[in-house]
Amino acid sequence: MESVRYKIINSNRPENYPVDRWESDVLHKISSEETWDKNVFEILIRSRNPIFNLSEGLKTQLYYWKDRRNDCTHFKENEISYSHIEAFWLFIKSNFEKLSVNGNVEDLLNKFKVHFDDSKTIPG
Repeated sequence: MESVRYKIINSNRPENYPVDRWESDVLHKISSEETWDKNVFEILIRSRNPIFNLSEGLKTQLYYWKDRRNDCTHFKENEISYSHIEAFWLFIKSNFEKLSVNGNVEDLLNKFKVHFDDSKTIPG
């Protein structure tokens, strides 16, 4: 979640997101040291005004891994073993790049747009 938080903070605001809402609904919510992890998760899975283009299947997996994390940190009844750790590592390797503000294609197109805009990028 810390890495996703970092991605959000260092990403450009999506064009369809008004500046004031981006600051209040996203950046302000993930700046609180007490609640940032809960708010990052809510931002990841939300359907209304999404900033991540995630499938329902990926959202389901995020819920699963959040619950396994809670099993570890709060000494829940579910046992966590090496197989969980290996599966979690594979989940991260397979999906971390999908956790991109604006979604992968839209974010890439924005980068191209900025790169070829002479007012934002030095020619040559």
